[in-house]
Amino acid sequence: MSGETCDIDFRVRAYELGTAGCARLPVLLGYLQEAAALHARSLGFSHEEMSANSLFWVLTRLYLRLSPEAVARRWPGWRERVAVRTWPVCFERLQARRDFLLLDEQGRTMGSAVSSWVTLDTAARKLSPMPEELRQRIPVSDEHALEYQRRKTPGLEPADQTGGILMTAQRSDLDVNGHVNNAVLAAWALDEATTHLSPTARCTALEVAFRAEVLPGQSVLARSAPQGENVRLLGLFSADDGREHLRAASWWETVSAMGQS
Repeated sequence: MSGETCDIDFRVRAYELGTAGCARLPVLLGYLQEAAALHARSLGFSHEEMSANSLFWVLTRLYLRLSPEAVARRWPGWRERVAVRTWPVCFERLQARRDFLLLDEQGRTMGSAVSSWVTLDTAARKLSPMPEELRQRIPVSDEHALEYQRRKTPGLEPADQTGGILMTAQRSDLDVNGHVNNAVLAAWALDEATTHLSPTARCTALEVAFRAEVLPGQSVLARSAPQGENVRLLGLFSADDGREHLRAASWWETVSAMGQS
């Protein structure tokens, strides 16, 4: 770590592999989260330090785009190295932006990501501004992992908000904040989408808006629908009242069986 920038190496574990012997996409999302947490800790914004201010970080938005070269070749397999480089970019209004680069074992860029984070009050579990003295300690950077114009992530049409796969939050799905981890939520949404796609389809880009927590025992319905060529919209909806917990847009390409994860 060098203050404003953090580089973390990961080794793909056996339990992180998909059926083709490559790291699954939600695993890579978990790597991004871990790198962000480690860097936040080094900057003085760890879970413990935030808890002392009755706050915790939550991810509200993520856009990940994989490089065409990474899509075409085989993804990292067992014991192969994946490096994550991450850095804070800016703090606008109540949202902190953090960017990422994913690098393979040869140092080639696998993908780039942009994320937005906010702080919630630990008791009320509602949006709560960070104290100014803490906010001033967050470094800023002019470097961007990719050019990204923030937009409203499109949601499923009412006609597509039926059926779906039921998911219920178990203890093993929860993280230190007491809710279903964002990588798990993304995995639930992607799992439903893949039931409609070819076994050799690979997600090449993912734009996710996390709209509400999923708490212990809550059930959601994972749904998706096509939107044009190679694009599929995803959503997680409360099984009780239809509240939207996640909405996402995903882009897909068909690759050779060797390259599929």
